[in-house]
Amino acid sequence: MARATMGTVIKNKVAKTNKAGVKVNKKKASLNKQLHDKKGQIFICLAALVITFIIFQNYQLELQKKTSTKNRGQSIPVVSIVEGITDAGDKKAREPKAMIVGAKSCGTGALQSYLSLHPYVALTAVKETHYYDKNLHRGEYWFKNEFSLTTPEQSGVDRTDTYLTSSRDVASRVYERNPTAKIIVMVCDPVIRAYLDYYNIYNGIKEMSVKRNLTMKGATTFSRYVDKYMEYIETVEEDPSTINFEKFEDIVFKIDDIMPEASIITNGLYYFHVQRWFQHFDRSQVLILDADTLTATPWDVLNDLQNFLELPNLIGEQNFYQNTTLGVHCLKSEKGYKCPEPNSIASLGSLRHYSISGRDERRLKEFYDNYTDMFYRLIGTAEENEEAEEPQA
Repeated sequence: MARATMGTVIKNKVAKTNKAGVKVNKKKASLNKQLHDKKGQIFICLAALVITFIIFQNYQLELQKKTSTKNRGQSIPVVSIVEGITDAGDKKAREPKAMIVGAKSCGTGALQSYLSLHPYVALTAVKETHYYDKNLHRGEYWFKNEFSLTTPEQSGVDRTDTYLTSSRDVASRVYERNPTAKIIVMVCDPVIRAYLDYYNIYNGIKEMSVKRNLTMKGATTFSRYVDKYMEYIETVEEDPSTINFEKFEDIVFKIDDIMPEASIITNGLYYFHVQRWFQHFDRSQVLILDADTLTATPWDVLNDLQNFLELPNLIGEQNFYQNTTLGVHCLKSEKGYKCPEPNSIASLGSLRHYSISGRDERRLKEFYDNYTDMFYRLIGTAEENEEAEEPQA
């Protein structure tokens, strides 16, 4: 009986174990099915994203094609690729002759886009090299070879819009290496610049650490950002010693190291940033351009720029047309169409959709006004600016 009982017990335990094993197998099968379904869903989402991206690109292309010119029925003259550049056999990697140093979110991308169609200009394959603020360790050979090969007549142009405000004192680094360089600065309304900078950071995929800081501190809208960070900036402006600095301008120069997200506001203090470049480069070596002019009449900006770089004047008003759908001026050449990006300050169409509250605009304008006047005096256009504002008085 004992044996039978023990055998029965063992048999029952085996049966229970088998049943448990069946349940486990069923659970595993269920989990595998769920995992398979999730993989399928992920694949479908990725495929949808790819298809959406392709459709968007095609849509943008169609928008560019469906634009109107000021003179309908007339063809738009293209910027011709100039033949017969002398010393064509002397092409090699060279130090760029000019640099677009900023300001960030003031249309430097649009300027670079337009300039890329000039046959005497060599740009980099990447939009920004960041050589003087982040990649100096890569060396001279790397930097020169980021540009396409040029002849002595052509001009390499490096565009990195953080150079103007970098805490690494890029101005002294550039001067030490290339004292004859021509410096190009594009400025814009500092209030709009701050909004665009915030918008592009918070809604973009770059500068993720800054975006995380904004989110962690609750600055999830521009209005909340202004409330939180203007209080900080006004405090250290009044008393720099609260964070162990003697002068406010030193805080402005080092803000990327102190509180990077606050640079959204301080990057619009052009007086401090441009003055630092004037300490190294002669005024004649620095061209100040206005983003409002780039938006309204980009050919005027291109004319000034071509003269400044001593290039043949090949891009003029006749080469532009207005994309009425996007609200931007586009440039046509043998290489194709060049239009500012929709989130650029050079895009009138997209700027109409930006929303800055009257309260935030007034607070920022009050903060910037004195520094903007100092900037105009610095660059020698104070009288011109006062004359331009007289009719509004």
